Amino acid sequence: MSRLRRQVKSYIASLRMTRFDMILFYEGKDNDPTFYIAVCDGLARETGISFDLRRADELPNAAQDSRSGTGGKTTLLRASEFWEKWKTARLIGWIQSKRVFFCVDRDLEGEAPDDAVKGIVRTRLHSVENHLIRGTDLSSALSIAFGFRKSEIQAELPVSDCYTHLAALWRDWTVYCVLALRMKVGVGGYGRTTSPINVPAHCTASPALMAREYEILRGAAQLSDSDFHRLQAEAEAEVDHLLASGMIDSVFKGKWYADILFSTFSSITKFQSQCQSSGKKGIWIGVRARFELSSEDLQYYRERLFLVKSVRRPASGRAADQVPECVITSRAPRPDSRTGFYPKPMTWGLIQYQTLGHTHFNTFSCYKRSPYLQIPAAKHLSEDPLERTRVRYGLHIYGYVIVPEHVHLLLSEPADESRAPAGRTRPL
Repeated sequence: MSRLRRQVKSYIASLRMTRFDMILFYEGKDNDPTFYIAVCDGLARETGISFDLRRADELPNAAQDSRSGTGGKTTLLRASEFWEKWKTARLIGWIQSKRVFFCVDRDLEGEAPDDAVKGIVRTRLHSVENHLIRGTDLSSALSIAFGFRKSEIQAELPVSDCYTHLAALWRDWTVYCVLALRMKVGVGGYGRTTSPINVPAHCTASPALMAREYEILRGAAQLSDSDFHRLQAEAEAEVDHLLASGMIDSVFKGKWYADILFSTFSSITKFQSQCQSSGKKGIWIGVRARFELSSEDLQYYRERLFLVKSVRRPASGRAADQVPECVITSRAPRPDSRTGFYPKPMTWGLIQYQTLGHTHFNTFSCYKRSPYLQIPAAKHLSEDPLERTRVRYGLHIYGYVIVPEHVHLLLSEPADESRAPAGRTRPL
């Protein structure tokens, strides 16, 4: 028990040291940061509240159940229960002014009655990937992923309602997964990335493969034929209704879009070499680069985080004897030379003075120091969000250097707000 208390106390102390008003934990590592940074950026501009984003694997072991389950969503749901149990204790009484939320995918479970009490915020659609795909110009994203002109990509995509067309290809697999989860049978559920009955992925389901999967499902459910067919008909009616109403993203997993798109373009001769070199990760790189948060998503998270929209006060002149605004950050650690990973412990105390009109030197690195910027297409890709950020915040960029694994920037401060929001602008 004493070890548990020390572990929780040390972690809560790190939360207490942050100057952010609200702390959000998210489950994924690849696509989730892009989405939640966009959410926090939009809400920060409206309300003036500062946000701190943290991954699920940053939680202390005491807040996790090591007996089973290692997924990010499972960790956050368990951590929310742990947090609810301990937040009234004297041990963490320091942080009552901080607001902590756990952001997870909605999936098929939907919202639970006690989500608001536990600080759980679920996505509006099925998962974060659904939001990213829906908020992206697919032709532009695929142009970045495969290195072809946008017009060439558009020629291969459906002209009208591309998302519904792609989801309709996996209609039978979606019905199967909905049916399996409704019966609480864990065979072939959403854990599979690629449909085993759509071979290749951009084609409709194979009747033989589908019959085999349903036979396995029927045996696992231990239902009579009449009951099984009744539930199957209900699942088919539900999915068909969602397809017809344009709401299929409530049950269609967002990662499936990338599977279908990758299979579609891999089957075309002129795209094959680029598809094999970029892979499905290249599609998500393009999607993240072109993602724009919708007003509907912003309103949804504004309500779930209990925020009220306010008008930002215009910047005023600063007196000479006034103490400058500063942000407490951590000294950037160096990655381990053998593994390439960064150490988890962060040293606090470095002071960055802002709103003084000084020039700032920034450096940001690729994930795990990987040489993602080695090819010319990736370098051009990194210039586009840099230009959007410059225009959005009114920055002066005096120079930049792009090397295979990191980028150096020499830039000014925005005229009306601190540099921090610009530094959190959407990553690639």
